[in-house]
Amino acid sequence: MNNIKAHMICHTHWDREWYLTREEFRVKLVRLIDKLLDIIENNPDYVSFMLDGQTIVLEDYLEIKPEKREQIKKALENVKIVCGPWYILPDELLVSGESHIRNYLIGQKILSDMGSSMQVGYLPDSFGHPQQMPQIIKGLGMDAMVFWRGTANFMENTEFYWASPHTGSKILCIHMPCGYGNSARLSGDPSVSNPRLLKMISTLRDRSTTRHVLLMNGSDHIIAQEDIVEIVKAFNESHENIKIELTTLEKFIEELKEELPELKTYTGEFRYGHRSMLLGGTLSSRMPIKQNNHIVQRNMEKYLEPILAWEHLSDGQSGMGDYLAFLWKRILENHAHDSICGCSIDAVHAEMMTRFECIKQIQNTLISDTWKRIEQIAGRSGKAADAQLMVFEPVQDRKPSYLEVDIDLDRILMQQVNYEKSIIEDYEDRIEHPPVPKALKIVDDEGREIEHVILSSGKAYYTDYLDESLPEVYKVNRLKVGLMLPGYDCGFHVLNVFRADEEKEKALSYVQNGEDNGIENSYYSISFEGDSFKVIDKKTGKVYQGVNRLVDKGDAGDEYSYSWPEHDSIYGLDPESAKVEKISTPVYQKLIVKGNLLLPEKLTEDRKKRSSNLVPSPVAITVTLLKDIDRIDFETEIENNSCDHRLQVEFPSGILTDESQAEHCFGIVKRKIDLDIPETWAEYPQSTHPAHGVIKLSDGNGSLSAITEGLPEYEAENVNGQSVLKITLLRCVGWLSRKDLITRAGHAGWEFETPDAQLIGKHTFKYSITYHKAEDEGRAYSLLTKSIYPSIAHQFRKSSGDVELAGNPLSFISGLPWDVRMSALKLSERGGSLILRLYSIAQEDRKVRLTLPEKAREVYRVNLAEKRISKIDIQDGTLNFVVEPAEIVTFELVLCV
Repeated sequence: MNNIKAHMICHTHWDREWYLTREEFRVKLVRLIDKLLDIIENNPDYVSFMLDGQTIVLEDYLEIKPEKREQIKKALENVKIVCGPWYILPDELLVSGESHIRNYLIGQKILSDMGSSMQVGYLPDSFGHPQQMPQIIKGLGMDAMVFWRGTANFMENTEFYWASPHTGSKILCIHMPCGYGNSARLSGDPSVSNPRLLKMISTLRDRSTTRHVLLMNGSDHIIAQEDIVEIVKAFNESHENIKIELTTLEKFIEELKEELPELKTYTGEFRYGHRSMLLGGTLSSRMPIKQNNHIVQRNMEKYLEPILAWEHLSDGQSGMGDYLAFLWKRILENHAHDSICGCSIDAVHAEMMTRFECIKQIQNTLISDTWKRIEQIAGRSGKAADAQLMVFEPVQDRKPSYLEVDIDLDRILMQQVNYEKSIIEDYEDRIEHPPVPKALKIVDDEGREIEHVILSSGKAYYTDYLDESLPEVYKVNRLKVGLMLPGYDCGFHVLNVFRADEEKEKALSYVQNGEDNGIENSYYSISFEGDSFKVIDKKTGKVYQGVNRLVDKGDAGDEYSYSWPEHDSIYGLDPESAKVEKISTPVYQKLIVKGNLLLPEKLTEDRKKRSSNLVPSPVAITVTLLKDIDRIDFETEIENNSCDHRLQVEFPSGILTDESQAEHCFGIVKRKIDLDIPETWAEYPQSTHPAHGVIKLSDGNGSLSAITEGLPEYEAENVNGQSVLKITLLRCVGWLSRKDLITRAGHAGWEFETPDAQLIGKHTFKYSITYHKAEDEGRAYSLLTKSIYPSIAHQFRKSSGDVELAGNPLSFISGLPWDVRMSALKLSERGGSLILRLYSIAQEDRKVRLTLPEKAREVYRVNLAEKRISKIDIQDGTLNFVVEPAEIVTFELVLCV
């Protein structure tokens, strides 16, 4: 080894919560930064310390020691401490593409007034990397990524290029083959530390394409090594042809680039477990966390941010903007990899669920407040309805949909505070409340009558929470109504509700129960047989047996990894326990199947097989066919009473293919169904994969497509001449980590028991499928997407039934082709303008022509960090552009004041 330069980075890897809670780790963090500041203050030769690429640690520290802010700021300015670019170190597979961008933007905002930010895509411990991460990192203004997990045996060198599916999105990657702690806790005795360093440098040099290698002096939660300057000095004095330099990642990469030879370029996901554990079982560990994350991300990206954009385009005043920044920070707190992955102690995940609930409370309140604000500023038509609903359509596709709402009529004040007497006055015994209406007529703002069904009706109470007074309680006639909405443009729409003639509307209004076990619409006929459903596709005449079959297998793994027992056994719905109920209305038909999963209680003591003691886990499966909609909706409720198992639901495709396709992080990922098993592995290759949207099996002629509400793990398998799609519902284990797994070599964490990860109790899962021809992909995609991003509606309460909206400034979004998807419509970070982000799932270039809202006076092409690239001409109020396959494009719409 001659003329080798080893670049040493002093750092810590800070899991904010993991085998201790956030606050327990914060105590350690405060000690770490206190010690670091002392070292910086007292040792002028100390070069730099990296705070793990995330800025949330600064917030956590300064909340306890705000008096240290200026000292921290000085250390950042002098690069004695290096921080950023992210707010938190995320899991990259389980969170949305938008979350990655907001993670960067918030990290930069925190550092904007505190000093410099590291501009390296440092992702040391993520459990795999999505194929679009090069385009994300490059779009944020960075050109290099440093990471550990996910490489394959064929990736020989530590330096290479990684290209996303979009042409031109390529970044430099530096792989840490020995992890981010390859030089942690070095001995102060040169006779001990020098041989260790020499061995590591030799190992790294064998895989490096240059004479430069990367040493990482630090590991999980480890404080700065006070004597590191002396250790490095002693090494350098005893080695003439090898020099270690204490430095920063950015300086290392800068020097590395100067000597790089021609490098190999790789594409696709980095989700290999060949050299390091990928820990792919985290895709389905603690599933309720994943489901809640889907809800809060959806509320931000599909509802709150576009609604805020609507207000700015409609001259409305909104106080929501500051709340959205606050909410994104709270969401991102749950995106740290040991958090969202579900691989921490029970107390950590209990705190996560509390955070999710707090986030949802604020989100729901902001949506409700927005309706009240819009009602105040909206125009008046002069025509009074008995009630009015305002519907928000969040997606671009103009597809019909079903929505259930409560409609309150005959509102009469029942309780209010008498401030003069300082009492709550109750008027119920003084009034005569009108009878409940038997029928309704509902008309939208385009004059179309809305088909509907009254599901229930009766007396109820509504509480109005006021700013100017204490709550007021009103008695109402409440009707729960199912609406069949036409295909609306993205944006707001008003529905006018009128009492109707009872006899005329009776046929449209009431639910009928039946005992036969078959339902149908114009596309499908479905019946229950044995333990699953038979589906007849009326479009093709094909028959599918075994639809929505529940399949339960043992799991001898831990929170990190699925591992089948040595002697496994498979269970499903007990046919003898199954009872079927049918519900028919004019707008939908449902089959409800109730029964038991008879499952082994747990694993045997030696964990090699499942117990012979079977316990019932009650299950209720509801399958719904909506009128004239080519989609089958499922809701499965399970009361899990069993431990150590994985429950999946299966769907036959009726075709045979060698790959699955799934929407994930700004694009479509194709994955081989048959596994490639390497000769050596740290973790057995995964047959399960992540998905954020539509999952598809297709042979080029026929297709099965599916989508779920927050169930991120799926699997495809070729069985008996056809491809079968499997969606994971639950994975129940009782350990953070174990060393006795068939699918993994050794521990992934600490051997702590996690009984809550067995997920004993009630769970609800929602998902939808459709069978279709390959040429109908766009229609199928749009119908499925609509099922997880439904319209939302609120009732106007203060007006006299005469609210009228002046236009719909978001309707331009519905001018997008189906395969150019809107990812974000939000207020820009600079304010006074909007950010519109799109991504293509098309196989070829798409020409797009959008008629912009009147308030949009200028348009700029910007990168993902919202930095302007170029101004775009607007021609006759339209924006014309081309989106390439797999491209992410972002525009800034500057608004008229």
